[in-house]
Amino acid sequence: GVAAGVARRAQAVRARDPGRAGRGERVKAATMFSGIGAPETAMPEWDWLWHAEIEPFPSAVMAARHPGSINLGDVSAPDFAERAIDAGRPDVIVFGSPCQSFSVAGKRLGLDDARGNLALVALGVINKIRPHYFVFENVPGLISSAGGEDFRVLLETINEIGYYIDGDILDARFHGVPQRRRRVFLVCENADLGRKKRTSSYAATALNCLIDISLSCLAAHTKRFEADGIVLEPRGRYSP
Repeated sequence: GVAAGVARRAQAVRARDPGRAGRGERVKAATMFSGIGAPETAMPEWDWLWHAEIEPFPSAVMAARHPGSINLGDVSAPDFAERAIDAGRPDVIVFGSPCQSFSVAGKRLGLDDARGNLALVALGVINKIRPHYFVFENVPGLISSAGGEDFRVLLETINEIGYYIDGDILDARFHGVPQRRRRVFLVCENADLGRKKRTSSYAATALNCLIDISLSCLAAHTKRFEADGIVLEPRGRYSP
């Protein structure tokens, strides 16, 4: 589902440069917090220039499966953006920063956790590289982290660095994967591409829509748990 959405936007990139499509040039892409390369596997027709992974095992997997992609290592390194530009400026960057800080299964420290702050570090990298598009993925718990404040900061930061946002919550079981795996996806477009500008309130509108979806799902699960005699205790920084 997400790969299809990015593919549609990649076609838009080609449409703005008809000569590029005629020359048979592939969309240039990269990933951060790359793991074992799910985006690379989903879109093998793209030219994956580089990735960023620090853990030994996934780094070894990427080296074996995507030898043409350069591992730039730690996203938080001071010279990361400069090295990324030297390795090749991509049209699309895909990343999902560590989700433990936002997951309802964790301590939910959100942006107060160094891992949660990596989302903002990655946006700093995006701001320096300025790809046409980037895709951000994380757990639905991101929306309610710190009473919605963390998600608001994320959306406002994306707008501040000059990107428009399209967002949705997708479940892997409806996209060919035999498991229930819900994730928030934000597909963000560089405002410099010249498309019709959205209002400054768009980030708030996207936030409200996603919060409504999250609260509806939470209410449904709460009723199911209560029917089984389970009481959900409030959690998080803003809990009474």
